[in-house]
Amino acid sequence: MAGGPNDSLLAYFNIGTAKYVAFVLGVALVSMHGVRYMLEDHNTCSILLDDGYHLTYSDWQPRGCMMHNYSKRDGEYCMNDKHIMLIGDSRVRQLFFEFARMLSDQQIVEGKEHESLSFRDKSSGIHLDFIWMPDVNLSTVEVYEKLAKDTEPPHFVIHGAASWAIKYRNATVQAFEEYKKNLTTLAPVMSSLAQSTDVLWMLQQPVEEDKLHIARKMITNEQINMYNDAALEILEPTSVKTWKSAAQVSTISNSTEDGLHVNRPLLQIDVQLILNRYCNVKYRPDDGEIYCCQKKEEMTLIQQLLFVIFVISFFSGAFLKVKRKIMSLRPTANQSDQKESTVVVITENVQNGPVADGENATPVKKETPPPSYDYVEVAWALGKFGLIMIYFHICDRTGFIPREQKHYTHLRFFLPLCYITLLGFFFNSRTSQPQVLNRDQTEEWKGWMQLVILIYHMSGASSVLPIYMHIRILVAMYLFQTGYGHFSFFWNKADYGIIRFCQVQFRLNWLVFMLCLVMNRPYQFYYFVPLVTFWFIVVYLTMALWPKVSAKSVAENTSRYVWMVFKFIGLFGIIVTVALSEVSSQLQVFFYNLFDWWPLKEAFVTSDGKLYEWWFRWQLDRFIIPFGMLFSFMYITLKKYNVIQDGDSEDVCKGCTSNLLTFLGFAMVAVYTIFACLCPSKPDCNQTHSYISVLPVTGFILLRNVPGRVRARYSTFFAWFGKISLELFIGQYHIWLAADTKGTLILIPDYPAVNLTITSFIFVCAAHEIFVTTVQLQSFFVPKELKELFKRLAVFICLMTGLLFYRTGSAFKI
Repeated sequence: MAGGPNDSLLAYFNIGTAKYVAFVLGVALVSMHGVRYMLEDHNTCSILLDDGYHLTYSDWQPRGCMMHNYSKRDGEYCMNDKHIMLIGDSRVRQLFFEFARMLSDQQIVEGKEHESLSFRDKSSGIHLDFIWMPDVNLSTVEVYEKLAKDTEPPHFVIHGAASWAIKYRNATVQAFEEYKKNLTTLAPVMSSLAQSTDVLWMLQQPVEEDKLHIARKMITNEQINMYNDAALEILEPTSVKTWKSAAQVSTISNSTEDGLHVNRPLLQIDVQLILNRYCNVKYRPDDGEIYCCQKKEEMTLIQQLLFVIFVISFFSGAFLKVKRKIMSLRPTANQSDQKESTVVVITENVQNGPVADGENATPVKKETPPPSYDYVEVAWALGKFGLIMIYFHICDRTGFIPREQKHYTHLRFFLPLCYITLLGFFFNSRTSQPQVLNRDQTEEWKGWMQLVILIYHMSGASSVLPIYMHIRILVAMYLFQTGYGHFSFFWNKADYGIIRFCQVQFRLNWLVFMLCLVMNRPYQFYYFVPLVTFWFIVVYLTMALWPKVSAKSVAENTSRYVWMVFKFIGLFGIIVTVALSEVSSQLQVFFYNLFDWWPLKEAFVTSDGKLYEWWFRWQLDRFIIPFGMLFSFMYITLKKYNVIQDGDSEDVCKGCTSNLLTFLGFAMVAVYTIFACLCPSKPDCNQTHSYISVLPVTGFILLRNVPGRVRARYSTFFAWFGKISLELFIGQYHIWLAADTKGTLILIPDYPAVNLTITSFIFVCAAHEIFVTTVQLQSFFVPKELKELFKRLAVFICLMTGLLFYRTGSAFKI
């Protein structure tokens, strides 16, 4: 039956069209933010003081940058030996006490009203002063004149006053005019002090008029706004900085109990705003332009060189692609003539019969087989990949694109989880290979796990312990597939060649390797890829070292099974021995010595030079990979001896055994869920996780594979995402989330639903294109000819050696 008009229209709705749309959207939005960045004030220190909004009651979001949440210890470290002075009325006194509680472990005793206060922390040397000065008058001028002449003035001053003048002068016009006159007199003196000390004028917070005591009813928001406008008019032309966001923080409902004084959660936001302003550069100097008021990360020489290479590659690839297209459209008459003449020559040679050696012999040139790659396609793939890397850098290493910190709500996590579950069940199909853990099913498995992990990171659900523990299981399931899949390949194919080894390494590490250079991040930052790479090498060595055991060898001699058992015992023994380094100081030294030598150190340490992150990730799932190998071995063996049947859509086992295995699978998953909900803390859960993670993994496999009708179908929706799960997992760090997953990317400000839709669309299209270009580039960087492969390996080793020397030796930047 001929297709209707809708069929021709639907032909344009595919991933290729989606990528073109994503490209146009990406360029347009980056250009828009770039223009805004150049035209507007992008000083994030000013943003902290100027503007923001509430994500939740106690979570404040500056408009365009992110806040770091300082702990008491971090605050003490930052403010060590600092002198902070607060001047004003009872509302400023509140801030004084909140600073004291935040920056010191000493017991804070609130002093009497209407008097100055002083606080010193003996351990950190932090000095806090509060000067009771609820009005602006000549006494205020004298205070600032004295501070300006002081040889050791405060490091910064916070001043705010207006509500007292409104109350005690009954909100009269004369009181307002006198306030403006006195503040005008004070402004140049404050500006003089601001040459050596940061001086902040704290705008008055709004009041809740219905909660005010009858004696304070004259303090209306109309009066507050009048006094704030006057302060802005007088002080903004000077060196004094006006703190507008202090007033905005209190605009949320239920911000006060008595209508005037701000509740503690909002005071804590005010303290965090000040700490972010003064501490971000000192406390987190290596995070680039992630947080507000942080020094911009300069581009390294490597980043600049890569940028040039990417631009050249893109335009060169585009030129070659267009040239080939033009050539393909030209008439091919000459080419046809050449083909005909070639056929004639060949025919004549064949008709003449065999020619004796040395007798009118025509020299025959030995033709070199064509390479397994197309130079034009490789150049174009490298150009597209480079363009995506530039997009990565713009999104997460420049100030062009605003970011927003994450905040968790149950709705933000479970609602999208319901959406993807419904889509996954709706788009399903019958698999052509109904075996246990077939390719369609493992792709589906990776797909839904990856989507759940994305929702987990986007919603900030790591603070919810049961959700955190279930995500830990998803990571374990990924690693299980690493052990299961690679063992099955080596067992069935017995291919331990260097070409196969390099192909897997390239597929796993190409994106991360380039991101380490483009984003100036250590390899261990993308912890999952180092983990999978390490365990692939473990599986490879286990199978490749003598005695080699495979399906072919055991078919010839069944006693070879025993060798495989010995290999498993040895592998588990080594893992247990290394894991004991947690309780044995000698073995701990062994573990650290194993990974703390150059050049491995550069791969396994974090940016601060510590190996703890690698130790934590390694030991957390240390048994699940060998368990995946063992599961594959047991499955292959049981299938060989016809204990299980999975060649069709029937149940794996006959009779009640299948029902018993299904119930067992359900029980295993339920036991882990109960454990995750009852576990008291993350350290306790993580301590047990490595021993108990095999239960939910095995349980899921039994539930998904024992019933034949369940095993026979798979979700095409999840399987599609499963094919690009690696790119999705890594790409989320920088172009879907932001600030290395600590925040979210804001391409469309003020419209969260639209922003999530657009960023997700571009992110998925970019991930798919990275997957496609990686496959194309693999044919060039890992050719099937050994001679060519060794040439590339030699170049790669030289480049890596130079790169490591650059990173460890001279850390110069341009």
